Amino acid sequence: MSSQKDCNVLGGEIKALQHSMSWRITAPFRWTKKIAISGVFLLKQSCLGGGRWLFKRIPLTEAASYGMKSFFYQRFGLLFQKTISYQVWQNARAGVHQPSSFMSLSVDILSLDPDEVIYFPQYQHPDISVVVPLFHRANILLQCLKSLCHTCTGYTYEVLLVDSLPELESRMLLARIKGVRVVPAGQGKSMAEMWTFGADMAIGKYIVFLAGGLLPLPGWLDEMGRTFRDQSEVGLVGSQVILPEGIIWEGGGMIGGAGAPCRLGCGANSFQPEFSYLREVGFCSAISFMVPRELFMQVGRIAEGVCDDLVQVGARLSVALRLTGRKVFNNPLSKAVILSRPEENAWMYLKGEGAVLENFDRKNIRSGGSGDKIFDTAGKILVIDFRTPTPDQDSGSQDIISYFNIFRSLGFEITFIPAADLQFVEKYTPDLQRMGVRCLYSPFVRGVNGYLKSHGQEYDLVVLYKVHCAAYRIDTVRRYCPKAKIIFVTVDLHFVREQRQAVIEMSHELLKNANKTKNQELSVIRKADCTIVLSSEERELLLKEPNVSDGKIAVIPLIREIPGRGNSFSARKDILFVGGFEHRPNVDAMLSFVCDIWPLVKKYLPELVFYIVGSKPPKEILSLAGDDVIVTGYVSDISPYLHGCRLSVAPLRYGAGLKGKVATSLSYGLPCVASFVAVEGSGLEPGEDILVADKPEAFAIAVERLYRNEVLWNTLSDRGLDFMKQHFSFDAGRQKLESLLRNLGVLKG
Repeated sequence: MSSQKDCNVLGGEIKALQHSMSWRITAPFRWTKKIAISGVFLLKQSCLGGGRWLFKRIPLTEAASYGMKSFFYQRFGLLFQKTISYQVWQNARAGVHQPSSFMSLSVDILSLDPDEVIYFPQYQHPDISVVVPLFHRANILLQCLKSLCHTCTGYTYEVLLVDSLPELESRMLLARIKGVRVVPAGQGKSMAEMWTFGADMAIGKYIVFLAGGLLPLPGWLDEMGRTFRDQSEVGLVGSQVILPEGIIWEGGGMIGGAGAPCRLGCGANSFQPEFSYLREVGFCSAISFMVPRELFMQVGRIAEGVCDDLVQVGARLSVALRLTGRKVFNNPLSKAVILSRPEENAWMYLKGEGAVLENFDRKNIRSGGSGDKIFDTAGKILVIDFRTPTPDQDSGSQDIISYFNIFRSLGFEITFIPAADLQFVEKYTPDLQRMGVRCLYSPFVRGVNGYLKSHGQEYDLVVLYKVHCAAYRIDTVRRYCPKAKIIFVTVDLHFVREQRQAVIEMSHELLKNANKTKNQELSVIRKADCTIVLSSEERELLLKEPNVSDGKIAVIPLIREIPGRGNSFSARKDILFVGGFEHRPNVDAMLSFVCDIWPLVKKYLPELVFYIVGSKPPKEILSLAGDDVIVTGYVSDISPYLHGCRLSVAPLRYGAGLKGKVATSLSYGLPCVASFVAVEGSGLEPGEDILVADKPEAFAIAVERLYRNEVLWNTLSDRGLDFMKQHFSFDAGRQKLESLLRNLGVLKG
């Protein structure tokens, strides 16, 4: 790394300026200004110090404390802008949106016109068969079926109505429902018998049972199907069943000590973090759940002679599926509302007594207190970052998601805290929850310190992300999480990036800030049990610092999916840059590229169009747009660009760590022309795996050469993919992270 050398050069230039004649002549003016500034500074520090002293002594909860901080930071931000607390608050504010339905517990129910006819789509080979018994009042059934018709979008499905109504009532009801299959069951049948009639007629790969009187909410079917897509070991997925006022009736269940089924989450808010993420349970009641048809038949369907207590029915079926080695999950993002009155639903009363199955395997469960039981895990991990990851917007978030996936694959239970604001972020928080990550957010969690004080002793590992978040939290974590190992993930060495920016911009002020960041970063590294950096170059740089132990620095590169190459050389055109613009090096790279390099490229390739793809472009980036420069802004799916363009560019002038934009490009088989900073520490061989240039003319020539040369393009595409599979794949990252956790004693066995 050349950052230290560059800083020394900058320091030498500053010293030369200080010995010049002009500097000596203007000295009196500077001294006068310095005295005035010092007075203002001392007054400011006195006010801030006094305010800080007073603020710490006000008996506020952390939620109220955060609200008060936000009030002052919004109005008097200039006074606080150099404090860690302000930086944490400011970095977390972008992109936070509270869902409109978050605090509203009541459920919106679709209105039903008196003569409305409900039409279901018809598919010859549906993915899913939805079985619904008919025995409730017509208006309730029609409301539920209308909602069902509006909730399913991602899968092909059929609806089977198991009819046990009187003939006249049945004819009147079915006249208003089209596109369904009707299964005559006759009157007087139990619910379990009706499930069996419907299952026998189902032709979908999966069977979904929806009890009459349940109103499925948007995403109900898609979320259960998604769980089967994402979790290979699942045998049954149940919904979160709620009452119209938004209170949980059941969020899955466990088998109690006496063998009796116990429903989880009863009476809790449906957004409560403990019951709002995908998790393994002992059973799900036979009210709203999905099961593979073949597996359902294999375990003998629903046992004959069982009662109408659908809690018992579900418990029996779940145990049978678990005995085959499959797992039972509750997915709270799949929600269904009880519309009918309690007296119309025998299953709303927990009637079952005694053991569900005497040979239920209790070795796999341990008490979690108060009757709630959780399955044994490899341990508990707490992850703390500024804010909720946005993997479709920045590279660092992709790495956090990769870590979450690895932790889950190793059997850990994961809790995540967005420490700066404790906000539930629409889209991104649910994405974590459906992965099986418990996300903490207000108002259910009133503060990070309070949570750590109450629950810190439960965790085996705490992972802290980025220096300014870690520096603010590491002492508290060490105090309240006594048995936990602490891993600090740098993402990149912030002080190296800031030092390089100071050199590029010739800024003494930036250099001072970079040195402050360096002190913070090194302090966290010395306090943590282990620090993860992305490259051996970063590791070697840290080992030159005093009191940094060799054994406490681990190198784990970027972890990426490898989608592979989609189109051939001849099917592609144009070039692109990928990067989020909250990251200042990306802004600098595009301004310099379009100004200095792009005109040279156009001399060689006048027909070329340049796509700048990335979230939150500032005005200075938007102003670059033109006929041959397209600034897309945020794009939810960048794969069409990566499959359609012929090459990518990464003309970074400063930065640190490995570059996600380079890794992403190569993972799609898209060759890249990059600067030396962009490939630093990656292990990529210039000229062999990637083309590298720094000077504008050399960069433009490399773009033209790669754009026209099909043989070179194919070679770099193949080598880039091979390199990614070997070094940056999920399997490679899993091996490194698993080894680290074993060395720390967090992962046993």
